[in-house]
Amino acid sequence: NPFLEFVPEISADSFYTYDGDLHNSHVSLTLTTTELTAPVTTLSFELRNDSDYTFFLVEQLHPVIWEKWENGRWQSFYAPYDTRSEVDVSFQQVLPHKVRTRTDDFTPSSLEAGVYRLRIEYTLTNEKGDVCNQFVPGVECVVETYFTILPAPTE
Repeated sequence: NPFLEFVPEISADSFYTYDGDLHNSHVSLTLTTTELTAPVTTLSFELRNDSDYTFFLVEQLHPVIWEKWENGRWQSFYAPYDTRSEVDVSFQQVLPHKVRTRTDDFTPSSLEAGVYRLRIEYTLTNEKGDVCNQFVPGVECVVETYFTILPAPTE
């Protein structure tokens, strides 16, 4: 199994474990939507690769995991964007020193007040170019960001 012998070329001190998941400090996820008062119908985010290596998303059909904190645990849900049959191929890999942006549409089921998390699982490779159409070993990591949607103001 090539994954068992995989040794990342990226520096070991850039990896860290948080909440049981492996992360890399060169990969970041930022919510770019600034208006977070319920009801929220769209959310935009930026997935940034500041490393010298390509990574690709583990899950190709539903690469983005939206979650809401409910009843003491994270509950997953999908944006209607994710339920369409086509796959956003351009979003499946992020080349070195590149940024991918995306906006997910939650109409008509707008998001209400609460604490949310956005997670993406990816495989960080030793490649420095396009890996989309080939089997490439790597180390599986997670990138995530947390945010709060405030209640609508009362009149």
